[in-house]
Amino acid sequence: MEDKILRHISSVLEIQKGIRGWTVLVQVIERGHVHNAQGNQTKKLRQFLLIDSKGTKVSAILYDNYIRFFFNMLRAFKRYFISNTSLSKTLAANRVGDYPLTWIINSTTLVEPYPEPMPLTLPCTFDLACFNELLVANTNILQSKFIFRIYSTLQLINSTL
Repeated sequence: MEDKILRHISSVLEIQKGIRGWTVLVQVIERGHVHNAQGNQTKKLRQFLLIDSKGTKVSAILYDNYIRFFFNMLRAFKRYFISNTSLSKTLAANRVGDYPLTWIINSTTLVEPYPEPMPLTLPCTFDLACFNELLVANTNILQSKFIFRIYSTLQLINSTL
């Protein structure tokens, strides 16, 4: 007989600071590259964009040693049960949706692959804009600026030779 763990699966929007014992089934939409944290060249980070079954997006971050620890986990387009992340308030300009928190994945976080026979398709979301509100680039101005920069760079290179 196979042991099954009974768990309450929450949605991302239900997870707020102070709530304990939660688990969310999420799909990894984006797995960012490892890069230096802004303002701290010694601290590394990797960002993820996750989405739950209701379409709510959440940003998750791994820092330093946890990047290596979770290297084989959190692969793009795979689904995972995630429990017990640290929660950090997200600035409005950095939010990926309506959810106001970022998940910080660390040593207390439990990440388990979701066993599925066939990968799920990603939910399609479209951000529609009125045609009149679209910005159009003036390609003639852009081309002339580009050509001027190339010409200036070539003159600089020739003068140093």
